[in-house]
Amino acid sequence: MMLHNICAIRGSIITFTLFLIFLLNPFADALTGYLVGKGMMSENAAFSPSQIFRLFLTMILFVQLKYKQKFYFFLVTVFYLLIIEFVSFLLHQYPPGLLNGIISSYKLSFCLLFYLVIDNYVQNNKIGVSDIVRYFILSATIYAVIILISNILGINFDVYGDGLGSKGVFTSGNGLGIFIGVAGLFSLYAYLSERKKKEIIRLILFLYVLVNLLSKAAIILTLAILLISFYYSKRVYKFIIIVGGIALLAYYNSYVIELITTTTSVVTYRYEHADSLRHFLLSGRVEYMDYAFEQYSLDGLLLLRLFFGMGYFVSFRNPYSNSFWEGSSSFLECEAFDMFFMYGLLGLLLYISLFIYILKKAMRIKGKYTSIFKIAWIVIFFHSAFAGHVLFNGMSIIAFVTILIVLNNYQIHNENSISVS
Repeated sequence: MMLHNICAIRGSIITFTLFLIFLLNPFADALTGYLVGKGMMSENAAFSPSQIFRLFLTMILFVQLKYKQKFYFFLVTVFYLLIIEFVSFLLHQYPPGLLNGIISSYKLSFCLLFYLVIDNYVQNNKIGVSDIVRYFILSATIYAVIILISNILGINFDVYGDGLGSKGVFTSGNGLGIFIGVAGLFSLYAYLSERKKKEIIRLILFLYVLVNLLSKAAIILTLAILLISFYYSKRVYKFIIIVGGIALLAYYNSYVIELITTTTSVVTYRYEHADSLRHFLLSGRVEYMDYAFEQYSLDGLLLLRLFFGMGYFVSFRNPYSNSFWEGSSSFLECEAFDMFFMYGLLGLLLYISLFIYILKKAMRIKGKYTSIFKIAWIVIFFHSAFAGHVLFNGMSIIAFVTILIVLNNYQIHNENSISVS
């Protein structure tokens, strides 16, 4: 009887944790986004509703970190991240800079904590991979419904200004594009596996949100969803889609051109005004990256930064140079380079190793439609590496860790399909 009660309590704690992470979190983000959009607080303000909620969530996750090895690994990682920020603080002596460094360290620590706790539950069969996927899809559905309602009520905010794009009442259009896009791929997997009509409705909702976001991630993931859907369609449906598409293009060509022009206007503008393909792919970050390498110094004791970095605030800048205070930000939004500048070769090596390790795991997965998960991992990682908005974004990091957990445990559970009903 006592054992049954303990199991019941543990099960309720797991359910409560997943409820907080996936189902309640969107409302905290919506409240933060609305306050920022209305000018009641700045976008990176400390103690926003989202930050307070995630701090509470961190405490909930931390008390569930039971195994000694994982517990000490987490503490050592947090200590390491903070040491880098405090050592850098001794050089720049700017308290707000130290605060920014601590916040960035917290974001990475939350990512690790989230992974360690939930992955442990999956590996010990407390919850299944299907449960994680189901909660993630439901979370994306909540985000999408909030965006739809805010668009209908006219309280939505533009993504790029001048009426271009809509991100509902949320602050991060890039984060939403990654989150909803990955969830769209998961939802497509669920439909192909189970052929449930409700997933079609959900996919249409996700595609509506993605088309409105207009970000690179949203466009890439939209194309991925459409191409995969076409690839797995029956021949008769492919024929109908091709013939129907040609007919629609022929009859409504002016409307279709206008629609395509509107939905891709941001990307088209950037491509036309980019000096090269490298400039276009890196969204204007090239000059800033060139500037970063110009500022990067290894003189004297700064040689240590090559291996360990100098944290979030200092990053590529030279704390001994007069130009240290010229730039408004040391964040490049290319997380492969950010990891190098912030955490040195050690950080970059761990970052690349993670991608290779999970990709190898993904390639071993057998089962129909499992290529969808592989595509999701490759897209989100390369977006992180060269366009940012993943590791240091509260929305995207949930998608990132969810894919990690799914791919790390899919083969262990020998699941030929994942039910999300």
